[in-house]
Amino acid sequence: MKKLLDTIIIITVIASTCFGQEKFQNGVSYTNPLKIDTSNYYLTGNLIKKSERNKFNLLSNNGYYLAPIWTNVYIFNPETKSAIKMFSNSLNCIYSITTSYPSHYTSSRNITPQSAILKNCILFSVKTDEYNKDGVIDEDDPVSLFITTKSGENLTRITPADMNVTGWSSDDKDKKLFVMLQKDKNGDKKFTDEDEVLYIIDLNEDFSKIKMTPINLP
Repeated sequence: MKKLLDTIIIITVIASTCFGQEKFQNGVSYTNPLKIDTSNYYLTGNLIKKSERNKFNLLSNNGYYLAPIWTNVYIFNPETKSAIKMFSNSLNCIYSITTSYPSHYTSSRNITPQSAILKNCILFSVKTDEYNKDGVIDEDDPVSLFITTKSGENLTRITPADMNVTGWSSDDKDKKLFVMLQKDKNGDKKFTDEDEVLYIIDLNEDFSKIKMTPINLP
C-alpha cells in the first residue's frame, strides 16, 4: 500500500512539473513551449496576469476560466533564436491549442473554443476588443478565426469582425473548414439571439485567396 502511495505521489509531482508550471519573465507568465508538429518551430502563449484579470469576464460558475486563455502567442525558431509576436492588439483572448484531430468546438454547447495546428497552417480562435470596444473581453465579444503559417508569418483574419464563430471543424485533408457563424444583423454588438448560418471556408496557401461561402440548410 505504501509503495502504491509513493508511486501516486511521484506521478503527481511529475505531472504538475510538466503541465502545471508557469514560467515567469519580467512579470509575464508564459506557457511551456509547444513544438509545431514536424516543423522546426515552437509556440508559447502569454497567460493572463493577475493585474489583467479584471479585463477578462469569461469565468465559469466555479470561478475558473473555462479553458487556458492566452493574451498573445509567440512562434519562435530555436535555430535562429528569433520569435514572431502574433497579435498587435493589446487586449486578446486566444484559446489554447487542442490536440484533437480534426479540430472541432461548439461554444453554444458549452464546449470551450479551441485553436489548432492543421496540416499546413495554424488556426487561432480569438476574442478581441475590436468590435464593441468596451475595454473588456466577455461573452458579448465575437470569436473570430485567424490563420497563420507554421512559421508565424502572414497572420490573417478569415472570418469578419461582425460575425461570431459558434462552431467549426475541418475535413480530413484540412483543405476546408465547416464553420457555424452568427452575424450581428441589428448592430447591437451582441450575438445572443442571432441565427446560426453554416459556411464552408476553402483554405489556400495564399491566404488572400481563401473563400467563405454560405450554405443554405433547409
